[in-house]
Amino acid sequence: MREERTIHGAETAAAAPASDPPRIGLCLSGGGFRASFFHLGTIRYLEEAGIMEKVEAVSTVSGGSIVGAYYLVEMERRLRAQPDLDRLAACDEIIQAFAAEVGRNLSMRALVFRPFFHPVLTFLEMFRLRHRADAMAKAFERRFFSPRLPLGALPVRSQSCRAPRLLINTTSMISGKRVVFSRESDTGLASQIEKSDANGLPLARVVGASAAVPGLFRPLGIGNDLLADGGVVDNQGVDSLFDYFEFSEERMNRLPPASRQHASDKDSGRPVVFIVSDAAGQLSVGNAGRATRWGGAVRSIAILQAEIRRKTLKLLLDAHRDETIAAFAFTHLAMNVKGSACDDGPDHRLPSELIEPAARIRTDLDAFSPLERDVLIFHGYTLMQNRIRSYCSALIGGEAGDTAAGAAEWPPPSVALVDPSRSGPECAERSRKRMEAFLSAGRSLFFRDVRRFPGCFAPLAAVFATVGGMLAYGLANAVAWIPGIELGLIDVGGDTMGVAELVALVACLGFAVYAAMFGYWGVKRLFRLPERMERRMLARLEALRDDGHRPA
Repeated sequence: MREERTIHGAETAAAAPASDPPRIGLCLSGGGFRASFFHLGTIRYLEEAGIMEKVEAVSTVSGGSIVGAYYLVEMERRLRAQPDLDRLAACDEIIQAFAAEVGRNLSMRALVFRPFFHPVLTFLEMFRLRHRADAMAKAFERRFFSPRLPLGALPVRSQSCRAPRLLINTTSMISGKRVVFSRESDTGLASQIEKSDANGLPLARVVGASAAVPGLFRPLGIGNDLLADGGVVDNQGVDSLFDYFEFSEERMNRLPPASRQHASDKDSGRPVVFIVSDAAGQLSVGNAGRATRWGGAVRSIAILQAEIRRKTLKLLLDAHRDETIAAFAFTHLAMNVKGSACDDGPDHRLPSELIEPAARIRTDLDAFSPLERDVLIFHGYTLMQNRIRSYCSALIGGEAGDTAAGAAEWPPPSVALVDPSRSGPECAERSRKRMEAFLSAGRSLFFRDVRRFPGCFAPLAAVFATVGGMLAYGLANAVAWIPGIELGLIDVGGDTMGVAELVALVACLGFAVYAAMFGYWGVKRLFRLPERMERRMLARLEALRDDGHRPA
């Protein structure tokens, strides 16, 4: 559970002149690739408003660690090659590159079809020498942090480079405490003498540990510790920001002194502002799940995470009330800003009927469809825009609406179909129902495409199920010719069957099912059928919009 902590330092924050530019800390929560895309929307607004380049520290967990590390490394790489680069244009490029890599469906390669994509790893796993978390870390390394980037590749905050310090949160399965990784400063002689070469740790492995959800992945060994998802202790990453700014008591601070704020910044007395982007799951009061042991365990975990979130909010509210922090902006996936003071209309928020299905999209590390990505990015962007204008307007020049408006097409064309003023009432109604059903199917881990487009994928699944059955039948008949297969008799359904033959039959059935799944998935991926069907759906809705707006 979360560590109880007290806050100090209110006198320092309160003594800062109001004219001093604030120091900004950003939190990117856990939640798989769902969180990654939601956070990309948050980051994009912060770039558009000129806030991201002023952020001093970024605390990340799980899915937030994936996108946070990737974004900061890629942005520094682009700025190093072209110092006068337009950050907003670079941000859009990074978002597109990240979406392209996520489209490769990392979890399917690393988990379901591991023997085909990772034969050596599968062999080692049979003897408990490696495990699937290593496969995911290697997938991160190939797709996001290639060539083999160390922790030292993260941006360094100095007088010449104002890049934020990244704090990657994990949980120790040995001590039960939060373990935070960051690029260590190694400029001084003392640090060189005492250096343990933490900057040489593979960045992909550290991020993989931060995203190693217990139950799905085994903890990853780093040094002498076993590390898992940082969301076990704090899924929002707020505690590490309090440690960085040294608001928490020294005995509770999990950051080494080298990873905390600079002494010059601490003595400046400038006010501190927290920005928290929370894409973790929300506790649904009206849906307690089925009354089973497994359902009860899942529900208990959701309750524990909800309690951690409540304590996070209380910590932020107490810090603001005590003037430890000057202000904070908090967004979460289920938030609806309709009717708020800074609500600029349907173009500046996700339609209410799409918020709940978007908030319940799976947190898995698999491929996300273009519509899912658009909805999550747009939702993160508009929520952060509203919260910054409402609670931290000083960050955008004092005027609530003074931002770089018009830098992107908002809402995205797909989301705009739900707006009656843009598409007409008939198109908006049909689009709302179709997209709501599409996003609702996104919560499923398997056979989402069958639910979304049954006319295409149900026959395809039936074809491969038939092929699998024929393959099983053929293999079973082939096994019957093997000499000595009838050893060790056992009564099955009144017939006599050898144990070896029974084992061989089960193996044939298992292989046939696996081959059918692989064929079904391979055909979908080879011909990009989900993307084609999604584009076809959107094209039909756009045609309906055009017909409705066509002059008589």
